[in-house]
Amino acid sequence: MLMMVITKEVFRFEMSQLERGLTEVKLARLHESLNNMTLEEYRQHHYLVGILKNTWN
Repeated sequence: MLMMVITKEVFRFEMSQLERGLTEVKLARLHESLNNMTLEEYRQHHYLVGILKNTWN
């Protein structure tokens, strides 16, 4: 049986790489629940909608 021992530093590095990759995927892929927009597009859209609503009030 092959056993692999990793240090805390290697584990932390690998976890940070995984988290970075997941963040990139979440930001880049389209979300059906967000009307097929990326998270950034959704944020920008709702930021602009908020500005327009405040202008009309």
